[in-house]
Amino acid sequence: MISRICGILLEEDGDSLTIDLAGLGLEVLVPSNQLHKAPNIGEKVELFTHLVWRDTGPLLLGFFAKEDIRLYKALSGVSGIGTRLALNLMGFLPRAQLARAIIEGQSALLIKAPGLGKKTAQRLTVELKETLIKLIPSLEEDSEKGPYPQEAVAALTNLGYSVTEAITRIELAMQKKPKGALSDLISQALKEKIS
Repeated sequence: MISRICGILLEEDGDSLTIDLAGLGLEVLVPSNQLHKAPNIGEKVELFTHLVWRDTGPLLLGFFAKEDIRLYKALSGVSGIGTRLALNLMGFLPRAQLARAIIEGQSALLIKAPGLGKKTAQRLTVELKETLIKLIPSLEEDSEKGPYPQEAVAALTNLGYSVTEAITRIELAMQKKPKGALSDLISQALKEKIS
């Protein structure tokens, strides 16, 4: 089992990073909302990994925190959730917010994740509620900037922003106005310029 890799970042391509490990280039799939944590090309990167065997061959999944592996394993253990869908879910929301959405049974929010249907979202909330309640303290203690106010994410997605863009805008707004009313946070997020 490959549980951790440390090497030089060679390339970032969509949802994967290619890492030089002693002359061997390893392609590692990473949840899309974690790609911003990657260093610049040519710099050292460290990832916690999970190796998945599929009919088409092995896939190496990479995460910047061990807690993400626990969440991935919980998600992929649900019937109908494969490797790609689990990664899509993890790329959809920060881990603590995703866990809370599942625990609280927020199927309407979850079905906005790419590839997740209503029935599978409902199955997620039923099957994982107890598991995630036990995991949530460890999921929250290592969250860097999240969880993002769910109401703010919902407000921006209802206005037509993607979840990723909504979270990015909220991150920027929280840097400028870390405290204050939800309406102030949403207003600031709407003003943010994203390139």
